[in-house]
Amino acid sequence: VNYTGYRLNPARLHLTRAVAADHAGLPAEAEREYRAALRENPDLGVIHNQLGVLLAKQERVAEALPCFEAAVAADPTSVDARYNLGLALVLGYRWSEAIPHFEAVLRDRPGHADARRNLESARALLGRPAAAPPDKKDPAP
Repeated sequence: VNYTGYRLNPARLHLTRAVAADHAGLPAEAEREYRAALRENPDLGVIHNQLGVLLAKQERVAEALPCFEAAVAADPTSVDARYNLGLALVLGYRWSEAIPHFEAVLRDRPGHADARRNLESARALLGRPAAAPPDKKDPAP
């Protein structure tokens, strides 16, 4: 549809509808719209991430996991997608697989308390000691 020279982006339209449906407490409608947005733009990591969050909120973690994996594959720098993937892996009792994702989150956002807590929990469950802080060298005189 073209209005005064502006072409509506179908993926954006579906994404907007999905977010509105999610906020309105209509998860089935939100899921339909997220999936429609992905059909229009399957390479947009944020849509995969949002669909994963929607599914995880419904305790459909096994279905959410590939969404988070696709989100990270589409945008490896996304802190939210990495954290959500790590959390989904923890919920699936895949602690060792979750650790690198929480570590990546903490490299980009050292103050992310939830990532730190989940990382420490995963390490403890695996019997691994907490990582030593990086060596701090004295500044040159």
